Amino acid sequence: MTAQRPPLSLSKSLFTRGLQCPKSLYLHKYHPEWKDETSEAQQRIFQSGTDVGMLARGVHPGGVEIPFAGLTVRQQLQRTSAEIKRGATTIYEAAFTYDDVFAKVDILHKGIRGWELCEVKGTTQVKDVHLDDVALQYYVLIGAGIDLVKTSLVHLDNQYVRKGDLEVDKLFSAEDITGAVRARHATMTVNWKFLSTSSDV
Repeated sequence: MTAQRPPLSLSKSLFTRGLQCPKSLYLHKYHPEWKDETSEAQQRIFQSGTDVGMLARGVHPGGVEIPFAGLTVRQQLQRTSAEIKRGATTIYEAAFTYDDVFAKVDILHKGIRGWELCEVKGTTQVKDVHLDDVALQYYVLIGAGIDLVKTSLVHLDNQYVRKGDLEVDKLFSAEDITGAVRARHATMTVNWKFLSTSSDV
């Protein structure tokens, strides 16, 4: 008799991993002991991404952070909900869950028309994998009851030349990807069911 697998719950990073390679997702979820140790080069890349994310907060300054360290997933969800009810207009690392997918949003900002999702990347252009990443966040937030009116990809502007103090508003470029994300939204349920039931995962 084949042992039953535990229910598959995912973070957005694992979901995008599965879209790119279902086998990689399977190994990560069910055989984590086979993973290679994180190299120093990979750690530097991770740290670089963290540094860029912190700098990008200057695009929408003065927000409140929902930290990952020191809080359970449930506590992150509860604190996010509390900040929204309190009237916070900018939240860093806001946490949401829907359909067994957990997502943290780099920057959630409430503009004149409503909530805007900003995903930060340390690249200089929008890539397809970024659209999948943001589409999943859109799927989770819409499912969680957040009325998103805009999604943006905040990336480095390769035309910026620093002269004196760093100008964050010029260092980053915010590209509106709402249309592309909404076009992918309809496929999120299909992709989720595939990753949940495929014998290859």
